[in-house]
Amino acid sequence: MTERTPTRTNWTGYVLLGTIFLLLTNLGYLNFALRATPEYRYTGANQYAPADKLVYMSMIQQGREGILFMKNLHTTDSQRGLLLSPNWFIIGQTARILGVSNNFSYQLYRIVLTLVFLWFLAVVIQKICATSASALTAYAFVLFSGGLGWLYISKHAIIGSMINGIQKFIFLPSDIYVTEGNTLLNFTQAPLFILSQLLMLLSAYLLVQYKDARSYWWDIVNAALVALLILMHPYDLPILAAVFASWAVWELWRTNSMRPMLKAAIVLAGGTLAMLYNVHIIASEPVIAEWLKQNLVYSPPLRNYLWGYGMLIPLWLLGAVQLWRDKRNNPLWMLLLIWSIVVWILLYLPLDLNRRFTNGFHIPLALIASVGFLRIYSHLGRSIVKKIGAGLLLWGTVLSSLVFFLFVNLYFAPNVYGYGYYYVTAEEQGVIDFLAKESSPGQGLLVSDEKLAFTLTSQLNRPVFRGHDHQTPHLLLKQQQVDWFFADQDTDTALERKRVFLSDARIAYVIVNAHRLITIPRWLDTASFLEKVFDSDKLRVYRVR
Repeated sequence: MTERTPTRTNWTGYVLLGTIFLLLTNLGYLNFALRATPEYRYTGANQYAPADKLVYMSMIQQGREGILFMKNLHTTDSQRGLLLSPNWFIIGQTARILGVSNNFSYQLYRIVLTLVFLWFLAVVIQKICATSASALTAYAFVLFSGGLGWLYISKHAIIGSMINGIQKFIFLPSDIYVTEGNTLLNFTQAPLFILSQLLMLLSAYLLVQYKDARSYWWDIVNAALVALLILMHPYDLPILAAVFASWAVWELWRTNSMRPMLKAAIVLAGGTLAMLYNVHIIASEPVIAEWLKQNLVYSPPLRNYLWGYGMLIPLWLLGAVQLWRDKRNNPLWMLLLIWSIVVWILLYLPLDLNRRFTNGFHIPLALIASVGFLRIYSHLGRSIVKKIGAGLLLWGTVLSSLVFFLFVNLYFAPNVYGYGYYYVTAEEQGVIDFLAKESSPGQGLLVSDEKLAFTLTSQLNRPVFRGHDHQTPHLLLKQQQVDWFFADQDTDTALERKRVFLSDARIAYVIVNAHRLITIPRWLDTASFLEKVFDSDKLRVYRVR
């Protein structure tokens, strides 16, 4: 690998680009945080998968309480605490030690991990790029390049406004919803995804950097890092296994040395051990097994990826040809090239989680696309045509997707306050404070709507009967049971069945949210097995006798 010592001028460019990136990845959070009021307190969620953010907050709350092996709070089914989540534990403990909110600690780690990634990405790029201009171009491509999903949406606006759920995976370009497949979108997400891509890149770098070293010390360190990664984000093991194994075979063919093969095996052994623990969890805990069964993340049709990466695809083809001609002996470039190829195979394996394999894919794709862009740029000449051509190409690869990104992250409407996920109302906070004082960890909650259930679990270590669509086992049945329970049926037989249901489901408190119920069932106030213990304008809490 070409070794270069960065100059002050080089780092000035990285700092400038990194600062813009950091601002963009926090724009959505700032948009919501600055609109918080005494009546509406910001939860820490942003526009991308807001429900998932509150799930993370529920784990951070468990970590704050000193729980390392966590439970799925989105079910009242009996379960053991087996989820080993060191990342959420550390974030929760940081919040406790510093005496700050879970949201503050969450955002702090997002920013710190982003800064570490920005620095490390610059280090890696300076190892593989010969000039400052090519290095800064590659850096900008990784941080800002996107696809043409905005163009598809503008042409098919009615599709974007009408579909939801699984339909969006079939019809919409991947850059609209697959955040882990784009660096900028991924870093607007949770610390988990930021740390995941940082560790993937770090592991790849360490493997290449010490491939010829006689000592295996760094490989053991690398194996430990991969083990930590797979404990937190097991979907990354197939990616690393496919990339590292393919690269090791290439190095064996190129150098006739078995050492890279052995080192790759040591590194992947760490991830395999961590995966065995995850397999143990799934095999021994039905709640977690059902969670995995319902968390279907199929890869969409190929056209969705082609739209989602847009101009990066043809630029990648040009860059790949250039690298194959000029950089075949550069092991880091070849690992990145292999990564950008084998992912396409992983994406269409017959698995129900193959969309997860886009995680980190944008990094090698964008790096190689930057090589293709510079190749075109060098052949455009020095006339005005060159500037126009380069500008149009840059618009198609970077700036156009940024405009859509800004639109999404700066959007706000008054109904967002009451939508759920983004803000906790004063009334809801009153319920949370009451339950924190009057209930105990482990006592189940039956909530009339899932959005309030999300809000409660984000601050309380209390399980809810029906929560996240993926994490609530047998979701459709549970939703039917919720609808049945809150129906206005008050015969003696119906009430007895509801009493038995609460007992069987381990429910200690029933919470009713009139904001999202057409009418509050009349029988709640007269049922002998319920005692009203909290009553505000729109929210009521009943203790199960």
